[in-house]
Formats: sequence, structure tokens, C-alpha cells
Amino acid sequence: MMRVLTLSTLFPDASRPNFGVFVERQTLGLAAHPGVDLHVVAPIGLPPGPLRLMPRFAPLAQLPLEERWRGVGVQRPRFTTIPATGGRWHAAALTRALIPVLDAVRPSFPFDVIDASFFFPDGVAAVALGRRYGVPVSIKARGADIHLWGRAAGTRAQIRRAGCAADGLLAVSAAMRADMIAMGMPA
Repeated sequence: MMRVLTLSTLFPDASRPNFGVFVERQTLGLAAHPGVDLHVVAPIGLPPGPLRLMPRFAPLAQLPLEERWRGVGVQRPRFTTIPATGGRWHAAALTRALIPVLDAVRPSFPFDVIDASFFFPDGVAAVALGRRYGVPVSIKARGADIHLWGRAAGTRAQIRRAGCAADGLLAVSAAMRADMIAMGMPA
């Protein structure tokens, strides 16, 4: 039985039931596989302090930290995103927030692999976490993670390094694969 930890900042929740449905479908399909035991960590990025109370973020801040979503166990830890920074510290903040969560999960769910469902910040954090826990990491590229974050000055190098360090890469199209190779990731 392979134990898969899926890491996804693009996973639906009660406040956004149609958010990341492509990730949800794939994750539920993997969870249904008889040779897979799966756990989802779906971190929620929120701005610091009172900004979390803004109407845009309040529903996210109120989500449960753990729940069952369509039969799959999901943890929703929070990590801090700093507005107007171009995302440059998102992956580091995500990594810091996930270490205590995964340290607590690991004894009861000794995951064999980390499946990152999006390149940024998920994949960048997953590579750091994979090193920490001594497990391979697979990262999926879906679009904006390469075409938006992959072009941004503060995140491009992080994405390239994660792509070069990951044990597996998946692109949703041949064109996306070509863009990843052009960024310096292995073919």
C-alpha cells in the first residue's frame, strides 16, 4: 500500500466548493485506487492580523482545521501571505507552517511520497518537505503556476529550483512541458 500525502492550496472547501475541482477529481480518483492510502493537506494562505477579517478572507479563516471532504481526510493549516510582495515568501511561509502539521501526521500516516498539486507555492514547499522527511516529491504543473508565478521576478527561480529537484514532474499539456523545459527544468 502506497501512502500518498497530497499537498494542494487548490483544493475545494465549503466557502469555495468549485475551487480546484480538477485537483479534487484527480485526488478522489487516486484515493479510490486500491493500492493507495491518501491524506490531503490543503493549506489556506491568509494575510496577517486584521486583514484576515476582510470579507474576502473571513470565510477562509473560519474553515475547520480538519475535516472529511467527500470521504477523504483533509487538513487545512493556515500560512501567512504578505500582500504586495509578489509571492516571494509564500513558499517559505508554507513550509514553516507545514512542518509541525506533518511532524504530527507522520507517526500515524508515514507517507511514502508527497504529491504537490500545483507548482507554486505547493511544489516549492513540497521539495523542502520531501528533503526533511526523506521522501520523493512529484509536482504537477497546471497553468498559472508556470505562466504567472514562473515569470514573476520573486518566484521564477524558486519554481525552477523545485522543478530541478523534484523526483517527478507532470505537465497538463505538451506546451506546458515545453515552457517548463524553457525555464531550465529537466525534459
